[in-house]
Amino acid sequence: MRAGSARHVLTVAAAALLLAACGGEDEKTAKSPGGANPGDSINQPINRKVPGTSRAWGLVTDPKDEDSYVERRTPRRPHPEAGASLPPPSSRDPQFTIKIGEKKNSTGTAFAIADSGVWLTARHVAFGCRVIGILTGPRKGFKVLKSVIHPNADVAILFTEKGAPYFPVAPANHRLALGQSGFHFGYPRGKPGDVHSRIMGRRIMRVQGRYSTAEPVVAWAEQARFPETQGPLSGLSGGPILDKDGTVVGVHVAGSIRRGRIYSVTPNSMHQVIQQARARIGGQRQNSLDRNMLNPQDYPRYGAEVRRQLTSAKVLCLVNDPGQQQRRPPPRYDTSGEGSDPA
Repeated sequence: MRAGSARHVLTVAAAALLLAACGGEDEKTAKSPGGANPGDSINQPINRKVPGTSRAWGLVTDPKDEDSYVERRTPRRPHPEAGASLPPPSSRDPQFTIKIGEKKNSTGTAFAIADSGVWLTARHVAFGCRVIGILTGPRKGFKVLKSVIHPNADVAILFTEKGAPYFPVAPANHRLALGQSGFHFGYPRGKPGDVHSRIMGRRIMRVQGRYSTAEPVVAWAEQARFPETQGPLSGLSGGPILDKDGTVVGVHVAGSIRRGRIYSVTPNSMHQVIQQARARIGGQRQNSLDRNMLNPQDYPRYGAEVRRQLTSAKVLCLVNDPGQQQRRPPPRYDTSGEGSDPA
């Protein structure tokens, strides 16, 4: 570590206390009032591996959640058969609206796209934070030096002094296919967890609340998760979605528990924020794990390894909270530099 840079290493003992006091992992959870859009069941596999689910995805969310969801019955183009290329975004795609409340201390997920310290995450994970840290252990991590927020999509770039082995990112014009598998790795509810899903179509996601956006997103049908838990995937927001070749094809940004759906930003949106931040991606240390593990049976082993290598990492966001700051000391910065290097 070069001289003067040690001040950027974040120790999170005090930060962890702040987070424990307020609770919360940051994710926009889409909650459906029930029913389904015409055509939604076409090519949608039914998940029998997630406890408590049924054909109606009958999990009920907490009505006091800060995020609310309304999906509008808009006209839509008919689905092609499974395996066909996903059609390009269209103003005729079905829309849903998410209302998000006040930003709180929270955790999310980020992942390396360059070994020099460039990370992708969700906009709502990074937006409104006073301090952002990449965690390397229960009480250790390093500070995010700069964040760049996409103006109209739920994706952001983080810059740190330290890096990790990176994931390759799909080209902006990458074509996705209906029914293709996606593998999600991160920290749902602040704990290690993985999800297998399949593409079911496109949507337009409108966000209202502390900011307003409207963007094309990809809808995925959840197939299974590890460990097998119920409830929202809060904290997985900002995590990567990989195809079977180990390439990032999306960033996890929202979910609908009741309907077993996950929503991700498009490859085009990822490249827009990369260009906006003038970030150089790639490097010498690409993630080199065995891609044969990217299948519906072995993906949890892959997830455990990418977290160990810090390619997928937990993000801590602290916001201005005078009441909490009066009761507990603010985060401090370690000058020893010990124990902060990614694996």
